[in-house]
Amino acid sequence: MTKFLPPMVAFGLAGIVSLSTFGFSTEAEQSAQGELLSPPPIVEAAFGDRYQLAELDYLKTTLYYLEESYVEPERIDYDKMYIGALEAVERKVPAAMFRREPGGNVLHLEVGDFRTVLQVQPVDSGARLYEELARIAQILGTRLTPEDVPLRNPNAKPEDPVRAAYSEVEYALINGMLGTLDPHSILLPPAESKDMEVENQGHFGGLGITIVERDGTLTVEYPLKDTPAMEAGLQPDDKIVRIDGESTINMGLDDAVKRLRGPVGAPVLIEIMRDGLSEPKAVEIVRAEIKLNPVEATLLEGDVGYVSISAFHAEVAEGLDTKLTELAREAVGGDLKGLVLDLRGNPGGFLNQAVKVSEAFLDGGVIVSTVNGDGRKLDEQTARAWGSEPTYPIVVIVDARSASASEIVAGALRNNDRAVIIGERSFGKGSVQNLRSFNDHSKLKITTSKYLTPGDRSIQSVGIPADIELVPTIAEMRDVDGEQQPFALVHWRERVSREADLDKHLDHVSARYEEPAYRLRYMRSSEGKRRKTADVDVDDDVEVQFAREIILTSPSARRSDMLASVAPVVSRYQRKWDGEIKAAFKTVDLDWADGPSQNSATLDVDFAVEGDALQAGDEHVVTLTLKNTGDEPLYRLVATSSTDVEFLDGREFVYGKLSPGESREYTHTVRLVDGYPSELTPVTFQFRDTKNKDLLTEVIEVPVQGKDLPAFSWSYSLETPDDGDIAVGGRVDIVMTVENVGQGSVGEPFARIKNQSGRAIDILTGTAEPGVMRDADGNACEVLEPGVESGTVIGDASANPERVEKGDRPKYAPDCSRSLEPGEKWTGRFELEIKEQRDAFELELQIGDAAAYDHASIMRAGFYPYFTQREIVSFGSGAVPAGSSTRVPPTVRVTREPAQMVDSERLTLSGVVTDDQGLAHVMVFHGDQKVFYQGSGRRDGLKSVPFTSDVTLEPGLNTIAILATDMEGQTATASVVTYYRPPPQTAQTAAADEATHE
Repeated sequence: MTKFLPPMVAFGLAGIVSLSTFGFSTEAEQSAQGELLSPPPIVEAAFGDRYQLAELDYLKTTLYYLEESYVEPERIDYDKMYIGALEAVERKVPAAMFRREPGGNVLHLEVGDFRTVLQVQPVDSGARLYEELARIAQILGTRLTPEDVPLRNPNAKPEDPVRAAYSEVEYALINGMLGTLDPHSILLPPAESKDMEVENQGHFGGLGITIVERDGTLTVEYPLKDTPAMEAGLQPDDKIVRIDGESTINMGLDDAVKRLRGPVGAPVLIEIMRDGLSEPKAVEIVRAEIKLNPVEATLLEGDVGYVSISAFHAEVAEGLDTKLTELAREAVGGDLKGLVLDLRGNPGGFLNQAVKVSEAFLDGGVIVSTVNGDGRKLDEQTARAWGSEPTYPIVVIVDARSASASEIVAGALRNNDRAVIIGERSFGKGSVQNLRSFNDHSKLKITTSKYLTPGDRSIQSVGIPADIELVPTIAEMRDVDGEQQPFALVHWRERVSREADLDKHLDHVSARYEEPAYRLRYMRSSEGKRRKTADVDVDDDVEVQFAREIILTSPSARRSDMLASVAPVVSRYQRKWDGEIKAAFKTVDLDWADGPSQNSATLDVDFAVEGDALQAGDEHVVTLTLKNTGDEPLYRLVATSSTDVEFLDGREFVYGKLSPGESREYTHTVRLVDGYPSELTPVTFQFRDTKNKDLLTEVIEVPVQGKDLPAFSWSYSLETPDDGDIAVGGRVDIVMTVENVGQGSVGEPFARIKNQSGRAIDILTGTAEPGVMRDADGNACEVLEPGVESGTVIGDASANPERVEKGDRPKYAPDCSRSLEPGEKWTGRFELEIKEQRDAFELELQIGDAAAYDHASIMRAGFYPYFTQREIVSFGSGAVPAGSSTRVPPTVRVTREPAQMVDSERLTLSGVVTDDQGLAHVMVFHGDQKVFYQGSGRRDGLKSVPFTSDVTLEPGLNTIAILATDMEGQTATASVVTYYRPPPQTAQTAAADEATHE
């Protein structure tokens, strides 16, 4: 047998992939690699119709390919993979918990009310890892039911619920293992795998529109050129209200895309609303093949071509050739004077497409080579001795989001002396992932190699440097609650996340950071230009126009010649842009004069918070005041904050010139969501001057005071206008009563229904906001203009019946906000129309608060399913049922919690969770580790569960999340946040640590 050779490689930000079948190693190869799992059996034998979780076929195959081809075998730590797999299952499956005793040879396993202890052999090989996880999978397979495993789509109704649930468990085991290796090795479940296939293919059957979700409404951004959508007359800002008769109210973008895409030649009926229409307009559109992320082009002034490639899918090279031909035909004399190749924001794609794009402009030379983890060259792609394009000057524009295949093209043209690179340093993804498909349509991506640009230059975690770095600067007045406040950004692009910022990123290979030949600053607006047309418009694009001028003044197509001749253009633009920047800073009352850099700075620093402490749910002004107590002026002085608290991290405080003895303050307005936790966190302020030199560092502790949050109980009833039967054309109302059973008032409450019955139901009113509008004194708000809210007319309808007829929302007096205080109730109404007779109808009801939620558990800890309460509302075609009983979520009370800042590594957390109907699950997480579990699924819940957890803290901010689910599926969360600051290390402790490590 021969070793597997991947026939195709694709590059992408999420991982470099190769499409492949299963392959095998010879016995000699296996022994050379150490202890290996057996080669995977033939696909049909391994993955037939039968599926057993205990066999872990996908996991076994994953381990086989890891041992066969992973880029850096030394990264494979089987024991860490074992822990990672168990922690992933703990997060995925509420009823599962694992606790490993010190020493690692005893594992306590809990699944619901089942408990056992396993003796664990040293997990030091792939075979041993498989055996230990298979033992656990066997227990999970016998103790878990499909209801115990939350699916990715909570509304999914799989044909085989058992297989769907158990597959989710195996996916979690695999991704928990892979998560210990690098950011790009991953198993994509079937749905995500299918989406990636569409992206890679570059085309699909559809209409040819870009859509966004605005205020719960699907809205057309713009139709693409030469597509069915454009031919049908769709326009920007059209609102899609129905798709094939199904209401789109509260329909997610993913669901809408699935309905709009389909077989080429198949029609789809959409109904749109636009300004000037009194009722929806029906438009039938026949689907055609739509190019995804097409190559876009336009001819710039001076016969310079502009081409934008947003992704390297399977048809990019063909699209580029077509656009270049069109541009040449449009140019005077049929010849382009040069080309601006825009790769900004391009995350990557197929390697063969990157090679072909590079090859179009090269007449020889290396394009890209791949190496294994030891640096041994595996493959090298070279340009053939001809290029399809004339040798005109080329400028490539890249930014921090240009990754992988984009970097291959930029690096090939740069290092072959064929193009000048402008913009900013690229993302720095230089790894290759092989892609293998499983029979359930999931796909495995494993990092197998790294690539080098010409000259054997690695860009892994470094990126392609710009020859001419363009640094955007912002200085403008902003409207903040009706007041103009200065706003400036100088160093913000340095904080854009790149490969090197990803957890467990691969290290570079022979990388070196290259300084740009030139670095220029230019002004830009903080408001991005919204695209509303398929036409390419780069007239106001500063970087594109700068690139065009470089091309027009270039004496040749060689990069070296272009850089040697670019100084006059750079000098002219620098003078122009410096003037614009100084003028912009003057508008915000800052002197942006340049001057000599100082070796250090003597500054009095004062950080003030309006009201002494930041309050969750409130808007605050934070002020950093500086006084130059030194003898020399400081120029272009900027302070940048870094911290674990989201709202203050990466803030810039801009001062410009600060003379000796001068004081200056800079303010930011910050607003914390209502559910932000109480915490005390150090904020580091770094002060830099005109030469980006670090002058001073100050650390200031900033307190945040959280507040009590609301919780919602609710019930609903179903009504027809005449208390009659449900009939086609008839109306059904869902009357919902909500009570705030929490301790705090609401922030941005919402209740909504989502259709689960296709075209059989038309949602007329699908969104409500529980609560009433009150002014600052707690009085009912004045209604300025009438409207409809939650199915009820608010205000005097006779004053403006047209607004009421259109269903416009009411307009209230200023300074009003929605209120539902603890103990208060609210009643609202959803309106439905029956369009088809069915035996059963289903809707999903959701309720939550977009601001007053447990921010630490939901956003920081990542327990997103706990953000809303969900319930399926079912009713039949006969008489309308009475409705539901009152749903009450669990109550979580923490009785013992730590201070906001501690110097002890260990803490004990205690509390109790209660529920009126009984608790299915109570869990406590510290990071990825489940430190407490009690529950028995939805079979026999306890009404009170006390919890106590001993937690080992990590240095810095620690978030502990308490999660509870009751027998009816209602959830509750609470969180505790503490900052662990280890005591200063003495000489004795440092020596002891060093001796321990030795």
